[in-house]
Amino acid sequence: MADTGIKASLERIFNGLIEVKVVTILNDVPVKVVTTDGRTAAEIGALPDEPVPALITIFNLIDGDVTNIIAPSLQDKADIRAFHTAQVERSLAVLPANIEALVRLGKAVLNELT
Repeated sequence: MADTGIKASLERIFNGLIEVKVVTILNDVPVKVVTTDGRTAAEIGALPDEPVPALITIFNLIDGDVTNIIAPSLQDKADIRAFHTAQVERSLAVLPANIEALVRLGKAVLNELT
């Protein structure tokens, strides 16, 4: 059974705010669109056992780490890399709002604790 207490809720919110992830997968994968609490997300089904070509960029807001993973087969695909780069740029646009939300969350927790 999932933990539904305030601590678990805060952890879920915090974990959702500390990372920006952009994944471009070039393969047929099962995708299910789900809406929970007014938020829409795509759930990716099981990927094939063999590797699939993908571009992945992950920004961790806490430690400033940026991770890029580029499938070797995509290194010379300028159109696909340009698409992924545009998605990364759009994702970076949310960083100020995420940081602001982190600050608000931290202040709210501190107010509750004092």
